[in-house]
Amino acid sequence: MLQLQADADAAADGVVVVAGHMSEHGFAAVELEGVDKIAAFEIFIEHFGAHGAVVVVHHIIGQQISTKAQATIWQRMCDALGTVHAKTVLGAGVEGLQALGISYKKAEYITDFAQKVLNGSFDIEAVWSMPDDEAIKALSSLNGIGVWTAEMILLFCMQRPNILSYGDLAIHRGMRMVYHHRKIDRKLFEKYRRRLS
Repeated sequence: MLQLQADADAAADGVVVVAGHMSEHGFAAVELEGVDKIAAFEIFIEHFGAHGAVVVVHHIIGQQISTKAQATIWQRMCDALGTVHAKTVLGAGVEGLQALGISYKKAEYITDFAQKVLNGSFDIEAVWSMPDDEAIKALSSLNGIGVWTAEMILLFCMQRPNILSYGDLAIHRGMRMVYHHRKIDRKLFEKYRRRLS
């Protein structure tokens, strides 16, 4: 499902901005007032469904920046492109995306992804029906999408319940605190992952 966008100010005001399904492959920003992130996500799923391409673009934009910055850039992108899909992204090009506040490298990743979607070399919709490990492998084969980002797409957007990311430092910290370990190696992590799945 599509990634919720919310900044601290909007959340404080009870407004959550989400990407909405406006056409078969196009999205714009939609505001839902008076709901928290989880409720907004449920409303979004019910009314808008999912589209994989916009999820990937949204996650690339959000890497290593604040949620507020991500929401601002996403809104600019929706305003500038009208709808966010492969054709409009390629129409804007790297320079057009940079003008919206997206870094050069991220703009390259996004346009490369859009080209692959458009020419059929990457079937983003097929990823939604893949098992977890195959979906993570497929997504992380894209430029700009690492394993952790792929796992977050599965967890938050595809609602896969058994994703526990070894690369997530917060999860490591939590496991060390709960299970009283100095360090969580891969073997120990897998033991707890099986227990929690």
